Amino acid sequence: MLTDNIKVIKERKNMMMGFGLLIFLVFAGIVVLIALGLGKVLLSDNRSIANLFNGNKAKTSRDILEERYVKGEISREEFNEMKKDLN
Repeated sequence: MLTDNIKVIKERKNMMMGFGLLIFLVFAGIVVLIALGLGKVLLSDNRSIANLFNGNKAKTSRDILEERYVKGEISREEFNEMKKDLN
């Protein structure tokens, strides 16, 4: 009876057939890739978490310039000159 239990333990010890380390490395690699992907998304130019979830992009300098012109904060001449500077 005791020898049967020892045989079962030895058989269970070899159940992975040497692939345990390989499987661990694959899963560890997947975790690292997910972490790198999240890091890239969160540290990208578009740093707003709200924009990340609703798909909006951060405003460009040209968008801000156009908004200022539409609001009347700057004149047409100022707008055209600033637009040239951006290009």
